[in-house]
Amino acid sequence: MITVLSLNTAMDRIEVVPCFRTGDVFRASQSLPFAGGKGLNVARAVRHLDEGVRVVGFVGGPQAPAIGAACTDMGIEQHWVSTAEESRTCLIVVDPNANVETVVNEPGPHVTQAEVDKLSAAVRACLGEGDMLCISGSAPPGVPSDFYADVLIAARHKHVRVLADVSGALLREMWTFGVWALAPNQAESREALGFGDVPEDVARHLSSGADHVLLTLGASGVIYGHCGAARHLFPPAVPTVNAVGSGDAFVAGFAVGIERGYEPLEAVRLAMACGASNAQHLEPGVGGSEEIERLMGGVTMREIRER
Repeated sequence: MITVLSLNTAMDRIEVVPCFRTGDVFRASQSLPFAGGKGLNVARAVRHLDEGVRVVGFVGGPQAPAIGAACTDMGIEQHWVSTAEESRTCLIVVDPNANVETVVNEPGPHVTQAEVDKLSAAVRACLGEGDMLCISGSAPPGVPSDFYADVLIAARHKHVRVLADVSGALLREMWTFGVWALAPNQAESREALGFGDVPEDVARHLSSGADHVLLTLGASGVIYGHCGAARHLFPPAVPTVNAVGSGDAFVAGFAVGIERGYEPLEAVRLAMACGASNAQHLEPGVGGSEEIERLMGGVTMREIRER
């Protein structure tokens, strides 16, 4: 079973604004609210791939019923800890003329130690032997620095594979801890781990820190490191409508591929197809099985370093 940790759940809103620029007044041509945050985006994509998923996280305030209802509609198993402060709202402005997105993320509610303790207990209760735990995105204010260490230790005791898409000090912590898989982007890995920008330079770092390293490069693809080998995989060319959430769809695709018993490289291909599929649609998520299969066929690869 795939469990997703969603600490900073949100109600997101996409506003489609042609020719958007700062310092002016516009009317949106389309407005789409949806339950979001990186964790829920991962869970949504897992469900779109017809796999079971549970989400554990914080929700609070007037956003909570809408978030819960959205998860119910998607068939996501929910384990929420209610917070006294309300969940955040995030704004995504999509300019179809310039083909760019502008994102404004609120910091999230300030959670109490009692709420953190309840969440820690909920995570431990949800993790089963041999499960997979996806950790994506930021934590709201009030989450102590040792929270993730406790989660990682609990996961290791139950032989739970941890797949993390995180940044900053948390990325360094998980690299040092040696989690099962890490999926940072290029800027995050450069800032937190000192990776360079050249694929061959990055590949030299991939022999330690995690069993699987999936370094995402946006439109330039993914550098995948596993068992001492490194490969550069290139995505299929697709028309981009909204790239926000593509990294979350990528994480979901890799998790689902491994859960289905795919060979790791095939799971990476599925992940890349999911990321490309997400970019083709206005709302986060992935398309149907035929679309995913077609996109997987468009993924190409070159060896950077053999074992």
